[in-house]
Amino acid sequence: MMRKLLYSFLFFISPKILSKKSSTSSLGLLCVGMFFVVSSNYGQCAYPSSASSVGSYSFCIGRSSTNPIVSANVSSGNYITLDVISGFVYNFSVPNAFTGNENLTLFNADTNTNFGSLGYSSGGSGTSFDWLSTISGRIKILLTNGNCATNASGSRAITITLKSVGNNFDDQSAYGTNNWIGHIYTAGGEMPTTFTANKYLGYYRINSESINENFGGSTNCFSFMSNSVNRAQVYTEGFAVRYRMKTTKSGCYVITVSADDGIRLYLNGTNILDRWVEQSSTTYSNVVVNLDGDDDLVFDYYENGDANTVTFSIAPFDAGTNTITAPGTVDFCGNGTPGQITGSLQYSSGDSNLQNPQLSFQWQSSTDGVTFNNINGATLRNYTPPTITAPNIFYYRRLVSINGISSGCSYSPSNIVRITASSNSAPTFTGNTMTGATNQCALATGQVYSVVATNATSYIWSVPSGWTITSGQGTNSITVTIGTAGGSVSVTAANGCNKNASISKTITVNQNPTANAGTAVAAICQGATSAAMGGSVGGGATGGTWTTSGSGTWTNATSPSGATYTAGASESGNITLTLTTTGGSCGNATITKTITVNPKPIANAGTTLADNLSGSYISSYGWINWWRSYSRKMVWRCRNLVK
Repeated sequence: MMRKLLYSFLFFISPKILSKKSSTSSLGLLCVGMFFVVSSNYGQCAYPSSASSVGSYSFCIGRSSTNPIVSANVSSGNYITLDVISGFVYNFSVPNAFTGNENLTLFNADTNTNFGSLGYSSGGSGTSFDWLSTISGRIKILLTNGNCATNASGSRAITITLKSVGNNFDDQSAYGTNNWIGHIYTAGGEMPTTFTANKYLGYYRINSESINENFGGSTNCFSFMSNSVNRAQVYTEGFAVRYRMKTTKSGCYVITVSADDGIRLYLNGTNILDRWVEQSSTTYSNVVVNLDGDDDLVFDYYENGDANTVTFSIAPFDAGTNTITAPGTVDFCGNGTPGQITGSLQYSSGDSNLQNPQLSFQWQSSTDGVTFNNINGATLRNYTPPTITAPNIFYYRRLVSINGISSGCSYSPSNIVRITASSNSAPTFTGNTMTGATNQCALATGQVYSVVATNATSYIWSVPSGWTITSGQGTNSITVTIGTAGGSVSVTAANGCNKNASISKTITVNQNPTANAGTAVAAICQGATSAAMGGSVGGGATGGTWTTSGSGTWTNATSPSGATYTAGASESGNITLTLTTTGGSCGNATITKTITVNPKPIANAGTTLADNLSGSYISSYGWINWWRSYSRKMVWRCRNLVK
């Protein structure tokens, strides 16, 4: 525009004027006038009230087909809107559209205020300029003609090119609390670059501590925010996300993640998972963390090509998840070569042999299933035992320790796998006996029966009807709860050569004693004797004996039904009488009842009385009035006297 104004001014000054003799002062005025004319048009156009929008645009960063953006045709006095992010550099251009100048002026779409000289450009054959955005928001790009006029005919498209990124408005180190903030970068690709400010685009929020993201597909434009509003998108091929979360969880937890392509996980700045590689969707499990209620988690993800998925989940740590699975054959006839014993806690779904850097494994063996010793060199997740020679039995288990910053968490020892090799002969029972009581009491618990056998690998037990095997079935020793009837306890021992042998033991079950105190007995006075107790005994009891909590005595105390109780001279109140069974082999039974002992009445005449005195005495049997007359006769009157 300045060039057009200068040409016009020179054309206005004719050659005749230039040929005249001019003073120095005249030339000075001429130059000042020229400068004034040019300067008065070098600025920004005002926002016309009649302006209208032709369209709204935003960038899908990384998608070549949408950079540059070519708008619809814009006529003079109208504008397009664009979402911009602070720190990004944009180029705006328009080709020659009018006979006069083409002017492009940028305005804040919320306030219609311009951005000064840096947000303005004018040219006689179109115009183009770069602009560093100072806001994260929406702008208007206004096209005018001439000296900011809006009356030219014709229209042309405005071209917008995103030249560089580097969001300087939002805090790329911001964390969510118990949820994630995903900070998006142009750091993806086959060789991901670092997460630096000049690669930072913006962010999006996940209102959960779990992530399950596919970004809308492998060739999608995924929206992200700046200044709390979606301002642009990123093309979901060749980008990266750094997720940040502060967690208030406390204790031991286990994390599971998956990704296509690379992922890394940090706890309080320490790397605890690093799979920053090209890979199809792969899950990584059993990442243990020990949290203290104020921890920072940073989870990095990058995508290069094709599918793009990333997940994160966290669950309470379970010490019992250290388990092992036996091979297909565990009982051999003769020498045998076992298959692999497979352990839990696999790290990678894509490579079953990839070792979890957090976990250390140690396999152990035993010949009795009780005392275990480390196996040298057996430190992988799975273990293949050596060949076993017959006859032999080996027991295997696995220990797991946790390394690094989560070492405060610990797994329990695994379950036990038993592998046997048998000779081609029947099992034999040592001493041909079974240990355990021959006589039992009904309903007894915790009773043990066992055998010692050679060349045996399995055991099947049976017990009388009404009995319960509470533990040990399949082994050489069982624990049972006795029923109410006797019978045989038997076991069949077998081995890997399909040979077996059996042994049994006959058990007698004795009934438990019972006691019945009989009906209640009537109250008695001190020194008096009660009625017969009327008690009885049963079950395994052969007799019974009565005892008392008082000071009285018994007659026929060993007769549950015929015993009587004589109250002591000084006892009174409720006295406990107890019947205890005797005889039998299953202990004693007791039962109680009470008897009430009433005190005898007591009377006291007091001192010698004067004539015509009277008095009274009250006891639990009634009352007595008395008096003495002048004739020295004592008169008594009794009422309600009972014994």
